[in-house]
Amino acid sequence: MAENILSKRDKPKLTHDGYLYVFDKCSKSDPLLMFWRCELKNECKGRIHTKNNEVAKEVNGHSHGASAVGVEVATIKTSLKRKAEETLEVPSTIINGCLENSSQAAQASLPNSEADWGHNPR
Repeated sequence: MAENILSKRDKPKLTHDGYLYVFDKCSKSDPLLMFWRCELKNECKGRIHTKNNEVAKEVNGHSHGASAVGVEVATIKTSLKRKAEETLEVPSTIINGCLENSSQAAQASLPNSEADWGHNPR
């Protein structure tokens, strides 16, 4: 759960038991209680509640299986994005550095070209 993964829009994501969650909202009665939704929010009802960065409650089951590869891919994408913002290295160097310790399954799940990375500056 301590991993710092970001969404496409730089919002925090949470990992728990092989699932990825996106922040939904804070509790009105307890500002330390945070509500998270499964990242597949249009397809899945899975939710969890956290308090002080610890899972306090799991709500509803997921309608899909857990994906360790999905978590690894999200971690790689966040790492790539951060390094690209923080360094002046060539993109190929950043990509190779981030992929050197990743599994083959994660590498196969990553987009093949820059156009598929979901980064469309406007």
